[in-house]
Amino acid sequence: MAALLLPALGGCAPAQRDSADSAVRAGTTFAWAVLGDVPEGVGQLRQLPDVIDRLSAAPGVRMAFHLGGIKGLRPCSDGYYRQVREAFDRSRVPLAYTFGGEEWLDCGRSENGGFDPQERLAALRHTFVPRPGYTLGRPVPVDSQAGTGFPENLVLVRPPVTFAAFHTVEAALDPVPGHSPRSLPFLVAEEAGRSDAAVRLIREGFRSAASMQSAAVVLLTHADLFPPGAPDPATVRAYRPVVRAIAAGTRGFRGEVYLFTADRRSHVTDAPLARGSRWPDAYDVAPLDTLTRVTVDGGAGATSYLSVTARRHARPVVSWTRVRVPGQAPAAAAAAGP
Repeated sequence: MAALLLPALGGCAPAQRDSADSAVRAGTTFAWAVLGDVPEGVGQLRQLPDVIDRLSAAPGVRMAFHLGGIKGLRPCSDGYYRQVREAFDRSRVPLAYTFGGEEWLDCGRSENGGFDPQERLAALRHTFVPRPGYTLGRPVPVDSQAGTGFPENLVLVRPPVTFAAFHTVEAALDPVPGHSPRSLPFLVAEEAGRSDAAVRLIREGFRSAASMQSAAVVLLTHADLFPPGAPDPATVRAYRPVVRAIAAGTRGFRGEVYLFTADRRSHVTDAPLARGSRWPDAYDVAPLDTLTRVTVDGGAGATSYLSVTARRHARPVVSWTRVRVPGQAPAAAAAAGP
């Protein structure tokens, strides 16, 4: 099925259009897979091609998303990026990958090779977004923010869902341990630009969903915007614009809203902005019960990816199951959501 989208995002590479709006709105079911924070270590790197083969060949799956975190503690080399890219290219379905911080931000640290983060971010985009406006795996057109320097950010409609995937990282810049002081001006400017781009993309995603009468909006990013423990001021400051954009879009959308993230490294489902949570006060937003956050297994102990299905007339619209990664220990429970 061709990508079905609205007029291009501001500054975005335009995707192909389909004039059959009635067919778009009539779509009732779509299924996809989500994974993140893998591979970590040699064993998971060797296993990644098989994981991609299996999830992309699973019955009914028509899209895959990787939520970033592809490296762990190892040098940020071009050769390593190519190995992961080759695994992603095996996907039989379109695969969208949004970056995490260990792929580029952490590369300035000595244990990761002491690279220049600015150069590594450019290399990451060169390797994984060589053709802005198209997915990896089986290439299909999407709307991306390539025109404003963030080709990894994208919106696409797959009835009954509108997807918006955007780049966030798990580390705030206050402080920036292990980086050369020479990197700081770039990192500060990059953080501001990345946050602005994410906010624009989230807003466009909700506008697209409303226009196309989507039953659900699915947001996908790497960083855990609601990490465990007491809210950290630096984290809140870094993520506040993004969280406020998500809250505003959710409050104004008539359908369901889901936020899929990695970085937590374990499967969690909750309503992070619900009344009684510490996060509405931290981010200075009104309590909101209608945002569902879902995190994926990740890291050295990862045992599963998520198989997700949206059904227009179901309640809830979106449901998911943890699928065991072959060759590793079973997931703690065959959890289905929400």
